[in-house]
Amino acid sequence: MNIKATLTTASIACFISVSLISCDWIINKKNKNIFSVNQSKVNTKKDEARLLVQATQNNLDVIELCQIIKEAKPVPKVKTLADDLENVHKNIFNAYEALAQDKLISIPRHSNIVFQTANDSLNEIESRVLVEANLERITEKLVKHIELLETLSKTTNNKDFRRLSKKTDSVLTLKLVKTEDTLSWLKAS
Repeated sequence: MNIKATLTTASIACFISVSLISCDWIINKKNKNIFSVNQSKVNTKKDEARLLVQATQNNLDVIELCQIIKEAKPVPKVKTLADDLENVHKNIFNAYEALAQDKLISIPRHSNIVFQTANDSLNEIESRVLVEANLERITEKLVKHIELLETLSKTTNNKDFRRLSKKTDSVLTLKLVKTEDTLSWLKAS
């Protein structure tokens, strides 16, 4: 009976040890999965914030470039385009600002474009060169902005980001075509 009791006790101890080890393994595996999912969510939110900041900076740069163009006293068609682009980009900035506040993201408030105010001494040729150069910069900024929005749309699962990306992307695509057409017209004339 002593051997039987010892074997029974050893069997129970073995069973308990195996059960505890297996439970520990299951718990650790679940914790690793939870950590992995949480880390993935954090990375997605970081990407969303980074892309929104870059898109906002691009947006502010376009507003500044429009102001530079208008200071150069361009032909009416170009001034109208600059006014339109500036208004559209101010509206886009307001939408970005509202989303950023909702998502607790800090976005830029100022352009990175540094330019001294044009004075009245620009002659017609200098003014035209300045306008063409800045329209080309706006075209580049619009292309980059559209790329950022497409990346944001692919990166995020958030419906607010997707909705804003889609809406802004379509508006910017139209403005890009209009800017390229105006630039071509200006170079041809």
